[in-house]
Amino acid sequence: MKIQDTQAHEAKPFLGKRLVLTRAAADNARWAPALEALGAEVLSLICIESHTTGDAGELRQALKGADWLVLGSRRAAEAAEELLLKRGAAPQPRLACVGPATAAAAEALFGPAALLPEGGTMAALARDLRERLHRSPPQTILELAAEDGRHDLAEGLAGTPHELRRLVVYRTAPAAGVERPPALFEIAGGPVDLVLLASPSALTGLRHLASVPEGLPCVALGPTTHAAALAAGFAPCTEAATRDLDGLIAAARQALSASPGSAS
Repeated sequence: MKIQDTQAHEAKPFLGKRLVLTRAAADNARWAPALEALGAEVLSLICIESHTTGDAGELRQALKGADWLVLGSRRAAEAAEELLLKRGAAPQPRLACVGPATAAAAEALFGPAALLPEGGTMAALARDLRERLHRSPPQTILELAAEDGRHDLAEGLAGTPHELRRLVVYRTAPAAGVERPPALFEIAGGPVDLVLLASPSALTGLRHLASVPEGLPCVALGPTTHAAALAAGFAPCTEAATRDLDGLIAAARQALSASPGSAS
């Protein structure tokens, strides 16, 4: 490969590749421009539907009694904003967020995050928060969560004197299915090189919307999604090292360098 070709490939490593995003509409819209800037043709499938739940008064009361507020996703921050923003300033306990994107979404309502873990997972956040509160008197920790979400924070804080309160503020569901889903390549308008999966629900939604060929490479965010993708027949499946856009892009580059070609 010529030097010019190598430089062009480094600048646009996804040039000529068709990548499929499988998140909610707003989340797809956030990630697509960065992938397109790297040369990808992006197909955004709305595989997840998200709805705010809960009561603003209940949330406000819970915030008043909390020493720490824990947010495990950008969607949790957006749900809190939707519930509270039109009702005046919200109480502001110290804020712990799973990652920078969640912290950015929460800052206008709750101020800057006091704790951001390395690794971008709730397990890492629970570990860091546990260490932070090791010598503290009992604290009240409020987690704003998804319906049927994981309980990594509760597991990580088990055995401590701190009180964890969990309040559901949103729910997600896979996209509704059709009786005979069309082939993915028909929806994409041609062969697909890589599918990007952010959650098991996204995988379920994808399979509701499209017939996915066996052996289609994918990138999965997190071990649970990785295991679900392998069980569904995606191969190879590369697990992103971090659950953010940078981790996704790094894993996509790795997956495409190892992939023999597009799948139809």
